[in-house]
Amino acid sequence: MSTLVEYLVRTKDQTFEEMMFNEVDGLILAYVASFLHYTNINKHGSSIFSALKDENGMQQFTSRPAHPNNQKLLKTLSQSKRYCEVEIFYPLEVIKPKEKEKFRAITYQLPNAMRVVAFKGSDSSLLSWEENSQILLKRPLPAVLSAVDYLKETMALSDNAYYIVGYSKGGHIASAASLLIPDTVSKQVQAVYSYDGPGISHIEELNELTEKVDFEQHKFIPNESFIGALFEEPENYQVVESTVNGLD
Repeated sequence: MSTLVEYLVRTKDQTFEEMMFNEVDGLILAYVASFLHYTNINKHGSSIFSALKDENGMQQFTSRPAHPNNQKLLKTLSQSKRYCEVEIFYPLEVIKPKEKEKFRAITYQLPNAMRVVAFKGSDSSLLSWEENSQILLKRPLPAVLSAVDYLKETMALSDNAYYIVGYSKGGHIASAASLLIPDTVSKQVQAVYSYDGPGISHIEELNELTEKVDFEQHKFIPNESFIGALFEEPENYQVVESTVNGLD
């Protein structure tokens, strides 16, 4: 986790105009999606990272992560010139126990007008574990279909360029849903970043589409992990050296 904070400190004075959005920025926004308070952001319509600079903002717009490293990450974001004015909006939360679906998505707008859609990964709930087991099936998850609808809706709001990101299950959703959106909005996608997300090669419907899209598709897996290597060909991902476990 400290490496992400170090990146934020090192780039805090570099705007997105001066240094373009990259794979580390994508990981940060995918990870932060785990801590956002979707209901409260929806009530306010939007927020920006600088709102997290004090205790009131942290309490209002996040789920107050207990781990000190995560608190430090959010605090550093709020004080970074690069990130402090990034807008957080259009949160969506879908929970359908009968369909074994637990889906969350958020859209960020960068100060350079580019937008980033982040899909949240799994949590420790029983519903999430039940949903994860469905990834073994050779058809898109219900959450993937919700993600397709979400992308069509959020991308219809403007003609901005978009990045699509997700960690773990969120990475699987990002990879799958980006292939299923109509060509009318697919042309707005610059790149998709999946971080340790299970692959999609076992789903024939999706596997056939991977060669037909124009946007870049990137996948990163920590060298201590095996989740992201599931249903994926070795040439389709990059292994990243890691000295710690899990999200760290």
